[in-house]
Order: sequence, then C-alpha cells, then structure tokens
Amino acid sequence: MFIVYLAYGILKKSLLHLILESRHFYFATLGHYHFALTVWRNKDQLLASCIIMDMEYQLTTRWKIDLPDGFQHRKEGAHGVFWTSGLTMITTVFNYESDKERQVLLENLRDKALTEGYKTIEDADEDEFLQRFGYLQTDEIQLGHTRLVLHAFTLAPQSCLQTSFYADRPEDFDAGLRAWKSAAYLPVD
Repeated sequence: MFIVYLAYGILKKSLLHLILESRHFYFATLGHYHFALTVWRNKDQLLASCIIMDMEYQLTTRWKIDLPDGFQHRKEGAHGVFWTSGLTMITTVFNYESDKERQVLLENLRDKALTEGYKTIEDADEDEFLQRFGYLQTDEIQLGHTRLVLHAFTLAPQSCLQTSFYADRPEDFDAGLRAWKSAAYLPVD
C-alpha cells in the first residue's frame, strides 16, 4: 500500500494528471521493487492502482536476482535461502580464477547431467559474458509425493551463482525459471 500512495503522490505532483484522458500503464522501479502502475482519470479525480511484480535481492556485492513479491529469506552460512508457498530457492556463490576453470565447471555439469539422464537447460548472453546451465530432477519427499528440482548455474567470467529451486507444484516452476533468468552479475568498475 505504501508504494501505491507514494506512486500516486509522485504522479499527482507531476503534470501527468493534467493530460490523462484514458487509462495508462507504466512499469517502473522504486527502490528494490518493480511494479506495474495503472493510472486513469475518473471525472476530476486521478486514480491509480499498483501491483508489485518483483523484488530485487542483492545476494552479494556482484550478484542480484529478482523474485516475485512474497518471498521470505534468511542466511544459512554461505547460502541464501528464499521461500514462499510452493517454492524454495537456495543460493550459493563461488569464485574461480580463469575462463578455463569456468569452462571446466560447465563441462563437468554437462557430464553429470548426461550421466544421470537429467533434462538440461542451457542459455548464454550474446557476448557469452553470462552462461546459464541447469538440470532438472525429481525429488521424492514423501511416499507418492515428488517435487521438481532445478539446479541452475549462472556463470560469469570469474564467479558462479548456483541456485537450486524446489517446486512443490508444477505451476510453481515458472516462477523459479523466471527468477533464474533474472540473475545478474555486476562487474567491478
């Protein structure tokens, strides 16, 4: 609610309310929140509604990730643990010295997935600054109840963000996949 009032206050003080004749949609970032704002005029009133879409989490000085609103989090040793109903994510960051070590890690991950027969997902930026590799497996947590697990690795030139997503329901998997794709590395200037 705070963001709705803040966004409304910002818009009310601007010239936008003078020219709005119909509904307008805006996507914006305020602090660490990403939100969608809908603004419309109803007679002489400017109305706004806001939906918080994602929250940006700074995992380390170099790694950040966007998660849907509603995640709780805690730190357990070197791991970040994030959870909400139906989805848990565990993060770990580790470093290596050279691009050769990065390629060896990637080959080892591919070999493990192939040996175990896991389905894989692979993606890279156009300039291959970030490479993404993940594999899917099922995990039986109770007799007759399995969950889908995505072990995802985002590899930068000298650092890797490992994120493991545990989805209790198939419909929760997409949120984990979007979060993984949002992982960003901030190089040193």
